[in-house]
Amino acid sequence: MQKHDMNLLERYNEIHRERSKKFSPARVYIVFLLGLLLIFSAVAVRFWIQESMLKSDVESLKNYNNSLAVQTKLAEIEKLKKNIKFLDQLLSETKSINTVFEEAVRFDSPILEILYYELPDDVGFEAISFSQGVITIELHATKASDFSNYALRLERGYYFKDVTYDSYTFDSSNSRYYSTVRCVMKGEN
Repeated sequence: MQKHDMNLLERYNEIHRERSKKFSPARVYIVFLLGLLLIFSAVAVRFWIQESMLKSDVESLKNYNNSLAVQTKLAEIEKLKKNIKFLDQLLSETKSINTVFEEAVRFDSPILEILYYELPDDVGFEAISFSQGVITIELHATKASDFSNYALRLERGYYFKDVTYDSYTFDSSNSRYYSTVRCVMKGEN
């Protein structure tokens, strides 16, 4: 058996060289670059897959939107929108017309009731007409004074701004007086 001398310094240098080869800065840099390249490649593949899925979804949505059923529904919706717009215009015009009607003078049943209620016992209607806020009443009576009494009663009421009668005529064939009373309604003229 032969004896070999051991040189510990040589062995230490040898181990140190092997370690320095394993963990050299160049190798660390290359490993780091390969890791980054691998990560970027994975991210790129992921984005490519998502993009292709999104393109597929977009294409299916385009096909859905361009389908006949959807286009028919969209046309109906547009028609309904136009109808709603038209109805809104009608509503606005109706409100405007209602405002005019509410402010306009009316010849309606309460006015007729007042005309009839204030009528003296011996006075009767011949004709009643209404034009531009003026009621014209043709009357007959047995006494001429009944016309002025009737005009005064109507003038004292709330509904008329002015009540007049001009004159009367007498018909000897039936012993009656005839006259015309004009009532200007409040809110006009």
